[in-house]
Parts: sequence; structure tokens; C-alpha cells
Amino acid sequence: MTLEIDIETEASERLFDEFGIPSIKLTMVGNSGWPDRIYVLPRGKLIWVEYKRPGKKRSPKQVWAHKLLKAFGHDVRTYENVEDAVAGVSRALDS
Repeated sequence: MTLEIDIETEASERLFDEFGIPSIKLTMVGNSGWPDRIYVLPRGKLIWVEYKRPGKKRSPKQVWAHKLLKAFGHDVRTYENVEDAVAGVSRALDS
């Protein structure tokens, strides 16, 4: 079984190694629901990413936090595998 942390770790390492995209790991003690990472791109662009095991749904708190961030104009994404995360976040370099 693939663990969420394994997907997150490998995707983050590849995004940094292959594209130079740094990330910030969020650990929100007592304030759950926020995405797992923020990826920092050029020109002030941030991408918030939630990682989930394949087939696992977001919790109600996660749905709420993502909706709030999107309402404020933030780019929030959810990925279930490394390839989709690397492809999706790296494509943002071109936009």
C-alpha cells in the first residue's frame, strides 16, 4: 500500500531536483484540514497541495480549508500519485 507521506516526499524531492521548485511542509498542530505543502514558484505564485492515498477522500475539514483558500484566490490542488503531482506543479512554471 502506498502511503500519503511517500507520495508527498517523492513528489517534493523530484520537483526540487528536476525543476528547482522549493516547498514548505505544513504542520498545523491543533489546526487540521490545511493542505500538506506549499510550493513556491517564480513571480510570487504559490500552489497549495494536499496529498492523498489513491482512492482516499478529503476530510470535511480539508474540504472547508480548500474552499476557503480558493475563495481567497489561491491555487489549491489534490494529488494521489507522484507523476500527477510533478506534472501538475511543474506545468505551472509555464503559466
